[in-house]
Amino acid sequence: HAEMTNGQLMVDLGVWVQGVPGSYSICWKGGPGAAEDHAVLVGPVEVAGPRAKRLRCTLGHLCQLDLEGIDLREDDWIFVLASGTCGSGVLANWRGVENPVQADIAGSFSFGIPTGGIPASSYIVCWGRSQSLALARTVVSTNSQLTGPTEARFTCTMGIFCMLNVPGNALWGEMKIVNNSCTEPSVAFGGWPEEFIQLRSGNASLGVATAGVPGSYVLCWASTEINVVHDLMYVGAGRL
Repeated sequence: HAEMTNGQLMVDLGVWVQGVPGSYSICWKGGPGAAEDHAVLVGPVEVAGPRAKRLRCTLGHLCQLDLEGIDLREDDWIFVLASGTCGSGVLANWRGVENPVQADIAGSFSFGIPTGGIPASSYIVCWGRSQSLALARTVVSTNSQLTGPTEARFTCTMGIFCMLNVPGNALWGEMKIVNNSCTEPSVAFGGWPEEFIQLRSGNASLGVATAGVPGSYVLCWASTEINVVHDLMYVGAGRL
Protein backbone atom coordinates (compact mmCIF):
# COMPACT_ATOMS: atom_id res chain seq x y z
CA HIS A 1 0.00 0.00 0.00
CA ALA A 2 1.33 3.46 -0.90
CA GLU A 3 0.05 7.02 -0.44
CA MET A 4 1.36 10.58 -0.74
CA THR A 5 1.86 12.41 2.56
CA ASN A 6 3.25 15.98 2.65
CA GLY A 7 4.77 15.54 -0.77
CA GLN A 8 6.38 12.21 0.13
CA LEU A 9 5.41 8.78 -1.08
CA MET A 10 4.78 6.61 1.99
CA VAL A 11 4.91 2.88 1.33
CA ASP A 12 3.62 0.31 3.83
CA LEU A 13 5.43 -2.98 3.19
CA GLY A 14 3.65 -4.80 6.02
CA VAL A 15 5.43 -7.17 8.39
CA TRP A 16 8.19 -9.39 7.02
CA VAL A 17 7.47 -12.73 8.65
CA GLN A 18 9.43 -15.21 6.54
CA GLY A 19 12.19 -15.09 3.93
CA VAL A 20 15.91 -14.58 3.51
CA PRO A 21 17.36 -11.51 5.27
CA GLY A 22 19.84 -9.44 3.27
CA SER A 23 20.18 -6.46 0.93
CA TYR A 24 17.41 -5.72 -1.56
CA SER A 25 16.40 -2.90 -3.91
CA ILE A 26 13.21 -0.86 -3.85
CA CYS A 27 11.85 0.10 -7.26
CA TRP A 28 9.02 2.44 -8.28
CA LYS A 29 6.68 2.36 -11.25
CA GLY A 30 4.02 4.92 -12.00
CA GLY A 31 1.47 2.77 -13.78
CA PRO A 32 0.23 -0.73 -14.54
CA GLY A 33 2.21 -3.33 -16.47
CA ALA A 34 5.12 -5.65 -15.89
CA ALA A 35 7.31 -4.71 -12.94
CA GLU A 36 10.45 -4.56 -15.10
CA ASP A 37 8.90 -2.05 -17.56
CA HIS A 38 10.08 1.53 -16.89
CA ALA A 39 10.77 0.82 -13.21
CA VAL A 40 12.90 3.37 -11.37
CA LEU A 41 15.39 2.42 -8.66
CA VAL A 42 14.48 4.17 -5.42
CA GLY A 43 17.30 2.79 -3.34
CA PRO A 44 18.60 -0.15 -1.30
CA VAL A 45 16.95 -1.65 1.75
CA GLU A 46 18.46 -4.09 4.21
CA VAL A 47 16.20 -6.66 5.84
CA ALA A 48 17.47 -7.75 9.27
CA GLY A 49 16.60 -11.02 10.97
CA PRO A 50 17.51 -14.72 11.16
CA ARG A 51 17.78 -17.24 8.37
CA ALA A 52 15.48 -20.25 8.63
CA LYS A 53 16.77 -23.15 10.73
CA ARG A 54 15.19 -26.21 12.28
CA LEU A 55 15.50 -26.64 16.06
CA ARG A 56 16.31 -30.21 17.11
CA CYS A 57 16.20 -31.03 20.81
CA THR A 58 16.38 -34.31 22.74
CA LEU A 59 14.95 -35.07 26.17
CA GLY A 60 17.77 -35.28 28.68
CA HIS A 61 20.28 -33.27 26.63
CA LEU A 62 21.17 -29.60 26.33
CA CYS A 63 18.93 -27.83 23.83
CA GLN A 64 20.60 -25.07 21.81
CA LEU A 65 19.89 -23.06 18.66
CA ASP A 66 22.55 -21.19 16.71
CA LEU A 67 21.22 -18.84 14.04
CA GLU A 68 22.81 -16.95 11.16
CA GLY A 69 21.34 -13.76 9.78
CA ILE A 70 21.59 -9.98 9.53
CA ASP A 71 21.90 -7.67 12.55
CA LEU A 72 21.27 -10.36 15.16
CA ARG A 73 21.57 -9.00 18.71
CA GLU A 74 21.93 -10.13 22.31
CA ASP A 75 18.46 -8.78 23.12
CA ASP A 76 16.76 -11.04 20.53
CA TRP A 77 14.28 -13.66 21.75
CA ILE A 78 13.21 -17.10 20.52
CA PHE A 79 9.76 -18.60 21.16
CA VAL A 80 8.85 -22.27 20.65
CA LEU A 81 5.17 -22.80 19.89
CA ALA A 82 3.15 -25.99 20.19
CA SER A 83 0.43 -24.61 17.91
CA GLY A 84 -0.81 -21.48 16.21
CA THR A 85 1.25 -18.91 14.35
CA CYS A 86 4.14 -16.63 15.26
CA GLY A 87 2.77 -13.63 17.13
CA SER A 88 -0.26 -15.37 18.61
CA GLY A 89 0.42 -19.07 19.16
CA VAL A 90 0.55 -21.35 22.20
CA LEU A 91 3.96 -21.74 23.87
CA ALA A 92 5.33 -25.28 24.05
CA ASN A 93 5.48 -26.70 27.56
CA TRP A 94 8.85 -28.46 27.82
CA ARG A 95 9.74 -29.30 31.41
CA GLY A 96 13.16 -28.02 32.47
CA VAL A 97 13.67 -25.37 29.75
CA GLU A 98 13.20 -21.64 29.33
CA ASN A 99 10.60 -20.61 26.75
CA PRO A 100 10.88 -17.94 25.52
CA VAL A 101 14.63 -17.60 25.78
CA GLN A 102 16.91 -14.61 25.25
CA ALA A 103 20.15 -14.87 23.27
CA ASP A 104 23.32 -15.72 25.22
CA ILE A 105 25.31 -13.97 22.52
CA ALA A 106 24.05 -12.65 19.21
CA GLY A 107 22.46 -15.55 17.29
CA SER A 108 23.00 -18.18 20.02
CA PHE A 109 20.21 -19.44 22.29
CA SER A 110 20.43 -22.00 25.12
CA PHE A 111 17.11 -23.39 26.39
CA GLY A 112 18.50 -25.70 29.07
CA ILE A 113 17.88 -29.46 29.36
CA PRO A 114 14.33 -30.64 28.57
CA THR A 115 13.22 -33.46 30.86
CA GLY A 116 9.60 -33.67 29.73
CA GLY A 117 7.24 -32.58 26.99
CA ILE A 118 5.32 -33.99 24.04
CA PRO A 119 7.79 -35.42 21.49
CA ALA A 120 6.90 -34.24 17.98
CA SER A 121 8.34 -32.78 14.77
CA SER A 122 5.80 -30.00 14.34
CA TYR A 123 6.96 -27.28 16.73
CA ILE A 124 7.06 -23.69 15.46
CA VAL A 125 10.04 -21.46 16.23
CA CYS A 126 9.59 -17.67 16.19
CA TRP A 127 12.04 -14.76 16.51
CA GLY A 128 11.56 -11.27 17.87
CA ARG A 129 13.33 -8.24 19.28
CA SER A 130 11.53 -8.37 22.64
CA GLN A 131 10.01 -10.78 25.15
CA SER A 132 6.54 -10.06 23.77
CA LEU A 133 5.09 -12.98 21.79
CA ALA A 134 2.77 -10.58 19.98
CA LEU A 135 5.82 -8.93 18.40
CA ALA A 136 7.63 -12.19 17.58
CA ARG A 137 6.10 -12.65 14.13
CA THR A 138 9.16 -13.87 12.24
CA VAL A 139 9.10 -17.60 11.42
CA VAL A 140 12.38 -19.49 11.92
CA SER A 141 10.96 -23.01 11.51
CA THR A 142 7.60 -24.80 11.34
CA ASN A 143 8.97 -28.36 11.71
CA SER A 144 11.21 -28.22 14.76
CA GLN A 145 11.67 -31.39 16.76
CA LEU A 146 11.65 -32.72 20.30
CA THR A 147 12.98 -36.28 20.43
CA GLY A 148 12.10 -38.71 23.18
CA PRO A 149 9.42 -40.99 24.62
CA THR A 150 5.82 -40.15 25.44
CA GLU A 151 5.21 -41.36 28.99
CA ALA A 152 2.88 -44.37 29.10
CA ARG A 153 2.00 -47.42 31.22
CA PHE A 154 3.29 -50.89 30.35
CA THR A 155 2.68 -54.38 31.74
CA CYS A 156 4.96 -57.42 31.70
CA THR A 157 4.51 -60.81 33.36
CA MET A 158 7.32 -62.84 34.91
CA GLY A 159 8.10 -65.97 32.94
CA ILE A 160 6.62 -64.57 29.70
CA PHE A 161 8.62 -62.85 26.95
CA CYS A 162 8.06 -59.08 27.13
CA MET A 163 8.30 -56.62 24.23
CA LEU A 164 7.52 -52.92 24.74
CA ASN A 165 6.26 -50.61 22.00
CA VAL A 166 7.23 -47.19 23.36
CA PRO A 167 5.37 -44.21 21.89
CA GLY A 168 7.27 -41.05 21.04
CA ASN A 169 9.41 -39.44 18.36
CA ALA A 170 12.66 -40.72 16.76
CA LEU A 171 13.07 -43.33 19.49
CA TRP A 172 16.51 -44.87 19.68
CA GLY A 173 18.40 -45.24 22.91
CA GLU A 174 18.84 -47.10 26.14
CA MET A 175 16.33 -47.93 28.88
CA LYS A 176 16.50 -49.04 32.49
CA ILE A 177 13.98 -49.87 35.21
CA VAL A 178 14.22 -48.19 38.63
CA ASN A 179 12.20 -47.82 41.82
CA ASN A 180 11.14 -44.19 41.97
CA SER A 181 13.24 -41.76 39.93
CA CYS A 182 15.25 -41.84 36.71
CA THR A 183 18.08 -40.06 38.53
CA GLU A 184 18.70 -43.16 40.65
CA PRO A 185 22.10 -44.70 39.85
CA SER A 186 21.11 -48.34 40.23
CA VAL A 187 18.66 -50.61 38.44
CA ALA A 188 15.82 -51.74 40.70
CA PHE A 189 14.38 -54.78 38.97
CA GLY A 190 17.15 -57.25 38.21
CA GLY A 191 15.15 -60.12 36.77
CA TRP A 192 15.70 -59.34 33.07
CA PRO A 193 18.48 -60.96 31.00
CA GLU A 194 20.12 -57.53 30.42
CA GLU A 195 20.57 -54.71 32.94
CA PHE A 196 20.16 -52.01 30.28
CA ILE A 197 17.58 -52.42 27.51
CA GLN A 198 18.20 -51.23 23.95
CA LEU A 199 15.40 -49.32 22.24
CA ARG A 200 15.28 -49.44 18.43
CA SER A 201 12.61 -47.61 16.41
CA GLY A 202 10.39 -47.50 19.48
CA ASN A 203 10.65 -51.23 20.26
CA ALA A 204 12.37 -52.63 23.34
CA SER A 205 12.87 -56.35 23.88
CA LEU A 206 13.09 -57.04 27.63
CA GLY A 207 13.23 -60.81 27.26
CA VAL A 208 11.88 -63.09 29.99
CA ALA A 209 12.03 -62.08 33.65
CA THR A 210 12.87 -65.14 35.74
CA ALA A 211 13.60 -63.41 39.06
CA GLY A 212 12.98 -60.17 40.93
CA VAL A 213 10.17 -58.63 42.97
CA PRO A 214 6.93 -58.00 41.08
CA GLY A 215 5.44 -54.53 41.48
CA SER A 216 5.27 -51.07 39.92
CA TYR A 217 8.50 -49.54 38.60
CA VAL A 218 9.64 -46.45 36.68
CA LEU A 219 10.79 -46.91 33.09
CA CYS A 220 13.63 -44.57 32.07
CA TRP A 221 15.09 -43.65 28.67
CA ALA A 222 18.28 -41.98 27.46
CA SER A 223 19.30 -41.08 23.92
CA THR A 224 22.38 -42.80 22.48
CA GLU A 225 22.39 -40.97 19.13
CA ILE A 226 25.83 -40.45 17.61
CA ASN A 227 25.34 -36.66 17.42
CA VAL A 228 24.48 -36.45 21.12
CA VAL A 229 27.86 -36.02 22.80
CA HIS A 230 26.83 -35.29 26.39
CA ASP A 231 26.79 -37.85 29.21
CA LEU A 232 23.65 -39.99 29.29
CA MET A 233 20.81 -38.43 31.27
CA TYR A 234 17.74 -40.58 31.80
CA VAL A 235 14.20 -39.20 31.62
CA GLY A 236 10.87 -40.83 32.41
CA ALA A 237 9.28 -43.03 29.75
CA GLY A 238 6.40 -44.26 31.89
CA ARG A 239 5.65 -46.97 34.44
CA LEU A 240 6.05 -50.72 34.20
